[in-house]
Amino acid sequence: PATESIVVVMAAHIDTEVRLAHLRSCLSSIECQTCLPTRLFIAASASETRLSSSLDCVLADSRTRLAGLGCSLDVCTRTTRCSQFEHFKSLLQAMQSFDGNTTWVLCSDDD
Repeated sequence: PATESIVVVMAAHIDTEVRLAHLRSCLSSIECQTCLPTRLFIAASASETRLSSSLDCVLADSRTRLAGLGCSLDVCTRTTRCSQFEHFKSLLQAMQSFDGNTTWVLCSDDD
């Protein structure tokens, strides 16, 4: 039998430092789970260059920590604000490699 896997899809728009803190907290929570997802897909955008740079740093740090725990983090960043489902749509192509019979997909936002 095929092994089941968990894939998490998350959307985030960062328009304040508070929103960035929410994302950081969410990622920290995922890193502390006893059963990590196989892969975490995040589609994100930021409203300002300063926040975009901070977002990139948060995601890079989390990617490193998650990789050490056996979870792959894939990120799609956008330069314009999108709805949660527009963000999810941008991740669909990357997700098509999963077997629909053995993969559980959990959708979330960052807060």
